Amino acid sequence: HMVVGAIQFAQIPNFLPFGYERADYGARASGLYVSPNHFAGFLECIFMLSLAISLFGRLRPAWRIISFYLSLVAAAGIVISGSRGAYWSVGLGLLGLLLFGVWHCTKCVPKRAVRIITMAGVAFAICVATGIALTVHSHFLTERFGSVIEANESRVLMWGAALKEFKLMPLTGTGSGTYLIYGRRFRDASLQSDPAYAHDDYLQLLAEF
Repeated sequence: HMVVGAIQFAQIPNFLPFGYERADYGARASGLYVSPNHFAGFLECIFMLSLAISLFGRLRPAWRIISFYLSLVAAAGIVISGSRGAYWSVGLGLLGLLLFGVWHCTKCVPKRAVRIITMAGVAFAICVATGIALTVHSHFLTERFGSVIEANESRVLMWGAALKEFKLMPLTGTGSGTYLIYGRRFRDASLQSDPAYAHDDYLQLLAEF
């Protein structure tokens, strides 16, 4: 996935091997998926699981290093996917992992908790600074990160349409794929795009099923 995604991002936009085609997403990496959002969703799971295992799993050092390396690779893939929803998701996931880490340290190693938390904070700051330094050289990534808030506002409007759809038939749902219809019916007038999905798996499942 990452090899194909790197080619899409750096060299050949919309590239897919074996003669397959995808929609025009430009330089947004999608790996072997046809959509960058699906690619980013897959990598979100890999990133959070491998990072949690490398930090809190009972592993030998070699396996811990491999797991942490895997999380870094997944993080890089999420960045080049350009998925603004994934940026929000990873940020909230990291916040949850941070809260668990603080609780875990104070419970299991209270005498060293302050030192461990401080070291983890410094390491996290270094990773964030490195990521920012790498992305500022890409106009594409700078634009995607800069529009994260704006994208979240449009998603809120899509979520509202899903909730209105849910209220139509709260017990049985309106059926698979019907958000395409009811999303058009209930979307806010300021939302000029024609989204086929609610951009929230839980709300879409709630509305349709």
